[in-house]
Amino acid sequence: MKLPPLSPSGIACLIFFAPAAVFSPVIGFDFVSYDDPIYVDNVYVRQGLTLQGVAWAFTETHQNFAQSLPWLSLMLDSDIYGRNPAGFHFTSLFLHSLNSALLFGVLLALTGRKGPSALAAALFALHPLHVESVAWISDRKDLLATLFALLMLAAYNRYVKTGRRRWMGWTGLALLFSLFGKPAMVTLPFLLLVLDFWPLNRLSPPSSAAGNVPPRVLGLALEKAPLLILTGVFSWIAYFGHESIGLVATRESFPVTARLGNALVNYAVYVYQFVWPHDLSVHYPISWTLHPLEEVLGAGALLVAITAAGFAVWKKAPFVLTGWFWFLGTILPMVGLIKAADMERADRYMYFPMIGLALIVAWGLPALLKGARAPSWAAGAAACVLAAACLAGSVKQLPVWENSRTLFANAVKATPDNPMAHNGLGAALYEAGETEKSLKHFQKTLQLDSGYFYAWHNLGNAYTDLQRYPEAIRSLQSALKINPNHVVVHFKLGDLYDRVGEAKKAIEHTRLAEFLLLKNYGPEFSKTREAQARLKDYYAKYKMRPEQFPTIVELR
Repeated sequence: MKLPPLSPSGIACLIFFAPAAVFSPVIGFDFVSYDDPIYVDNVYVRQGLTLQGVAWAFTETHQNFAQSLPWLSLMLDSDIYGRNPAGFHFTSLFLHSLNSALLFGVLLALTGRKGPSALAAALFALHPLHVESVAWISDRKDLLATLFALLMLAAYNRYVKTGRRRWMGWTGLALLFSLFGKPAMVTLPFLLLVLDFWPLNRLSPPSSAAGNVPPRVLGLALEKAPLLILTGVFSWIAYFGHESIGLVATRESFPVTARLGNALVNYAVYVYQFVWPHDLSVHYPISWTLHPLEEVLGAGALLVAITAAGFAVWKKAPFVLTGWFWFLGTILPMVGLIKAADMERADRYMYFPMIGLALIVAWGLPALLKGARAPSWAAGAAACVLAAACLAGSVKQLPVWENSRTLFANAVKATPDNPMAHNGLGAALYEAGETEKSLKHFQKTLQLDSGYFYAWHNLGNAYTDLQRYPEAIRSLQSALKINPNHVVVHFKLGDLYDRVGEAKKAIEHTRLAEFLLLKNYGPEFSKTREAQARLKDYYAKYKMRPEQFPTIVELR
């Protein structure tokens, strides 16, 4: 593949500034209600980079699952930009551009091929699947984890080329930082083994003949034992963090056979979305049952066919196996074998794994055209067409992330039977003052999932604003059946029962709210004092005394 007479540094600059220009509209985007309140409005993030915040970022596993670097990055942003979303978006955009240029440098160092390395980096830089990671502030983890994963690959390449052990030390340190960015990067040591096959050529190529694993493979695996131990520790921390808040499905709730079948389908869908990225959504509803058998068999057949093709051409095109196993291995923790989230898959999960598929395209395109005896300029022209197609897709996808309303409106369009999408759109409409419109989306959410706590809660708020108090009370009571100790719901029910003149219930719910506030936040918390003031007013208004009511234990 012939490129214009640009130096590697010139190509790296071009690849850096291309996504910076294409994704630049994100600078004007708002925060979104999907996780941004948790990550950006987190009390430690709001305080900026403090010793207390740093200690929390490296010790708290219940909420962050050891994603320490993203927290520190967001704290630093908060110090620099305050609460201005433009600054947070700028940092994310800068990191993506940096990753794109760094990927080019790493691939060039590994392979010595300027043209394919540039194309792979361009596909990575501009692909529509990456809009989510760039435009969503809460996905800072993928950007940082990939940055250090690429630095790890660069250090490992230096270790292989020079034989100096210190470079293996730098490899381990970069891996550690990548894991602190996102613990799901635990398969990176296996990726090093894949690179040992090609382009580093450190092990015997795969053979169809029966026999033992080549001894050199075992030696190279033992070489990476310290890295495997490190990833084992992070795997346990991440699993414990998810399990502690009930995000990990049990074998009884979701059988292993169903997980395996759905994982095959998810693999196939990721490949399809790489080739044809349309109907992208911020959230894909989780499937708690096995996908239709024909889908599972079709997906399995596709994966087997691609794998077989890779082994069939390994002598002439070893990059196919490397790229394919890069993809298969690095996305393995996110395909659903361990159900640890409320979604089936996510565009952001492809941020680092996509590089494997881009590698196949970037090296395969010139090989195919050369085999077809195409003119010398054909490979460059085809590469430009691919990059332009990615650019157009990203430009089309970018406005989806402008704010919460556009985000969830797109999710409803792409996944119509998605309860989370309907609830998110309803909440965005409610915040915009379009309460009547929000009702139908909350109601749709509950038609799809009657146990959706936040939809009942939001529905209660909407009915309250419309002064439809009996319906608001029924909605919030339904929310309490799902979460009996939700302090905000008790607080609101106390107010609603007061509005309809039911004194006893108004006082009982407000007392429960006071109890929970004292227990969780203490007597000095503003809402605790507000609950106590309301109780005092209720006792005076209804001429009642505390001793006339059951104890808190009896109420609960």
